[in-house]
Amino acid sequence: MRRYFKLKHSIKYNNKIIPGLDGKSVNDKDLLFGTSLVGANKFFKSKVKFDYFILTNFGELESNEAPLIICDYHQWVGEYPIGGQFLPISETFRKLLLRFELPEHRFYPTKVLFEGTKYKFSILQVLMNTYIEFIDFQNTRFNNLNLYGELLFEKKDIKTFNNFEEMEEYYLINWDFNWNYEKIVMKTIFRDIDLIYLPQLNEVVSERLKIAIEEAGITGVEFEELPIPIEFSDEV
Repeated sequence: MRRYFKLKHSIKYNNKIIPGLDGKSVNDKDLLFGTSLVGANKFFKSKVKFDYFILTNFGELESNEAPLIICDYHQWVGEYPIGGQFLPISETFRKLLLRFELPEHRFYPTKVLFEGTKYKFSILQVLMNTYIEFIDFQNTRFNNLNLYGELLFEKKDIKTFNNFEEMEEYYLINWDFNWNYEKIVMKTIFRDIDLIYLPQLNEVVSERLKIAIEEAGITGVEFEELPIPIEFSDEV
């Protein structure tokens, strides 16, 4: 069975807190980060450039100290496009991903300021509903657990649907937006895909991409086993 993993942000690297990226210094940010040009399932129609980001400590790790490290993968924590899925990655990480199979995507050039130097980065955008073309709805089963796998109803409900529209209509009415996977089955064509956004799981990568990332020493990343393994139509 092919194995897949969640791609996650690391908290520390070499005992140093990994900061997030803030887009408050990006030129034309009011235009780029608005809802009219881009969205969860819409790319920018023209070439755009995000210049530039600054590193910032955030959340429980927030401090008055200046960020101590720049990595290949950062969490975007301030001033970003509304409703989209955007991954800030280094040029090294981008070149590695070009060797693998991604669904429809865009790389937008940017830079990250660290200790007086601007480093070349990219913003990778993957559409949030791309997974719909790969999922085998007849064999995939959904339940009414929430994002964290918790049951908020009196009993667990497990359903199958013919398509995304049918699934969406049902969980909006009956599950109050709470849904998760009981079983994930993908079409055979998904075997060639190495990175995708899966709702409730976020970025998912193939084992071969995971290994390549680890061997390349890409920083700022960690991996987590999927709570439910991905199966394929020709296996069920």
